[in-house]
Amino acid sequence: DFIIAGDDPDCAQQKPQPWPYLEAARRLGLQPAQCVAFEDSLSGIRSAQGAGLRVVGVRCAANCGCEVAPAEAATLAASPLAAGAPLLPLLALVDDFARLDRVLLGL
Repeated sequence: DFIIAGDDPDCAQQKPQPWPYLEAARRLGLQPAQCVAFEDSLSGIRSAQGAGLRVVGVRCAANCGCEVAPAEAATLAASPLAAGAPLLPLLALVDDFARLDRVLLGL
């Protein structure tokens, strides 16, 4: 188990740069396209998509007014997001982390 946090001395770059997600995938021994990120911030979504991960968005007060493309538009073959490019569609959007637990457990 490990945590990658922006205030860690070994954190080379912080979100919205892709480094945190690239490093997490490396430590897990996975390719970024094999990973899914769960994010509630726009900088986190940009970071994960920049690393080539697919993203499930989690609504919060800061992002509740953002327009979201339908999940069907999300690509299953993730590719890194170019710097400054518009965000890609999300795989899904859940109302909060508690709802995410219920979705994952099929409740």
